[in-house]
Amino acid sequence: MTVNTIYNLLGRLENIIIAKGIRLLPLPYAVVNVKNIEDVLDRIRVSIPGEIQEAREILRRKDEILMESQNKADHLYLQAQDKARSLIDDSEILKAVRAEAERIKAETIENCEALKQQTYEEVEQVKLNTANEVVRIREGADRYAEEVLGNLDRNLQDLHGIVRNGQQYLTQLKSEAISRVQRVSTPQD
Repeated sequence: MTVNTIYNLLGRLENIIIAKGIRLLPLPYAVVNVKNIEDVLDRIRVSIPGEIQEAREILRRKDEILMESQNKADHLYLQAQDKARSLIDDSEILKAVRAEAERIKAETIENCEALKQQTYEEVEQVKLNTANEVVRIREGADRYAEEVLGNLDRNLQDLHGIVRNGQQYLTQLKSEAISRVQRVSTPQD
């Protein structure tokens, strides 16, 4: 039986005493039917041992339950500490990873800047070398052109001399031929 049953029986007992009891004078005493009261009290007695037994069992197990609860609490506390340590360790690892990533990033930027500067210097050197090579090639080309033109000029002068000599020779041949023709055509006296 439950606690509600006991309370119901106590309510009935109260009803028997107060409502059905006969009051004597203005005193707080009443005459009641004992048989009705005994019946309710018997039922209460039957109900109480089960409830008391449950209460005694709970009281007996109280220390055991408290110990079990304490053990669970200790276990949960240790788990929480382990989890907290793990999170802190993870946090430390994460910080270390971030720091390493930042270091690598800074090193990469530094290397890129150095490479960029080196490339710029190499490009400037190539431009300078190319400009010097262009000047050298141009000077060589100019010397070659001057040499070729000088040779052509000499060759042309030589050819011009040959042409003049050829003209003079032809003029001379022509004069000689005319002289011969005139000698042959003029009687000799």
